[in-house]
Amino acid sequence: MKKKLKDKKVTTPVRTPEVLGPLIEQDLLKAEKAGLQYYLAAGAKLNEARETIKGDREWGRFRMRWCPYLEPEQCERYQRAARRYAGIPATLSKLSGDMRDSHQKKAEAVIAEVDAEIAAEWDAGFIKAHENNRRSEAEINRPLTAEEQAEYEEEKAQTKRFREQFRAQEKARETSEKELRDFAEKIIVAGYRALSKKYHPDHSGGDGAVFVKLTDARDWALAQLNEHGFDLSDFLRRKSA
Repeated sequence: MKKKLKDKKVTTPVRTPEVLGPLIEQDLLKAEKAGLQYYLAAGAKLNEARETIKGDREWGRFRMRWCPYLEPEQCERYQRAARRYAGIPATLSKLSGDMRDSHQKKAEAVIAEVDAEIAAEWDAGFIKAHENNRRSEAEINRPLTAEEQAEYEEEKAQTKRFREQFRAQEKARETSEKELRDFAEKIIVAGYRALSKKYHPDHSGGDGAVFVKLTDARDWALAQLNEHGFDLSDFLRRKSA
C-alpha cells in the first residue's frame, strides 16, 4: 500500500481563466500601493492565463474584464518582465532588508530591460509607420529629400525627448516615494523604541499589557507600510498643487 502511494504522481491542477482572472485583478490592485512585485506576480498569472486562452479575441475580452485600467501594452510589459524574472517572491516585505533590496533591484533591472526593448520596437514601428504614411506605393523606393529627411529627424528627436522627459519624471517620483517610505519606517521604529523605554515591564512604572499593545501597533504599522503601502503618489500631487 505504501509503495502504491509513493509511486502515485501528484499533479498540479490547471487553473482556469475564471480562477486566474480575480487573482490577477487582486495583484494589480495591490500593485497600485505596494510596488513592483505585484506587477510581476500579475504578469506571471497573465502568462499562465494566456496559455489556456485560444484566440486574440477571447484574450482581449479576458484582459478587458480583469485588467480594465491597463493598456494592452502595459499587460505585455508585465508579461515580458515576468518571463524574464520568475524568481521574485510573492511578498518582498517578508524577507530581510538586504534580501528584499536585492530582489527589488533585480526586478527593477528586468523592468528597465523590458522598457528598453519595447522602446526599440516602438521606434522601429514609428519609423515604419512614418515611411508608409509619407510615401505612396509608387515612390516607396524613392530616397527622402533633404527637407523630408530633416523633418523626419526632427520628429524622431522630439519623440526621444518626450520619452526621456517622461522617464525622468517617473524616476524622480519613484525616488521621492522611496525616501518617504524609508523615513516613515524610521519614524515608526524610533517611536516604538522611545515608548518601549517607558512601558517595558522591566522598567520602573512599566506596564506589560500596554507594552504588548505597543508592540502590536508597531508590527501593524510596519505591515501596512511594507505590504500595503501608503498612497504616496496622491500625497505628492496634493503637496505640489
